[in-house]
Amino acid sequence: MLQFRAMQDGDLDALTRIVERVWKMDSMCGGHTIGWHMAREYLLNTLSHSTSVQVALWMQKIAGFLAIDDKFCLNPIRLGKVEFPQKLHTKAVEVMRTRMAEYDQLCAKLLKESGRQFDGEVTLFAVEPSLQGKGIGTALFEKAQAYFAHKNFFLYTDTGCNYSFYDTHGMHCVAKQKNQNPYQKNKPFYIFLYAATVS
Repeated sequence: MLQFRAMQDGDLDALTRIVERVWKMDSMCGGHTIGWHMAREYLLNTLSHSTSVQVALWMQKIAGFLAIDDKFCLNPIRLGKVEFPQKLHTKAVEVMRTRMAEYDQLCAKLLKESGRQFDGEVTLFAVEPSLQGKGIGTALFEKAQAYFAHKNFFLYTDTGCNYSFYDTHGMHCVAKQKNQNPYQKNKPFYIFLYAATVS
């Protein structure tokens, strides 16, 4: 029922929809059109510094994916003839791009301040919300653990995600940073740096 394969260029629309739904891009960006656009932009930017992407298929449909960056991989993924979407320049988009840039800067700061060196990173990990709870995320994450066997790797997550998932899968939080909550302005929001060494 659950199968895995390497990402194909034709998967990008399905992966974009998953990113849009998981991170509620439509509500953060003020509508589906801008949300989808920003999800696509974010996805392509992330894939551009990933070396491998595994796609999970549930009942022959894309249910989730895992992107990693192996610091020692000499053959990064190639996106083929994928065209980046034409950049939108609306106020909502510019606000979102600024938020994403600030988030990335905080992540880089967390990594630097941790003083740690890693062999790799889980750059993006998501499961279609309607299919969560079926073990798809666990099976995908086990792919990352197997890939990084006998190596150490890290990932960033935040309070908008199910970060306790990583606590129950052999990782631990090594640093955190408070940030503006993009979902509910009156609630605390943290970015976390999680690390693991797979034996």
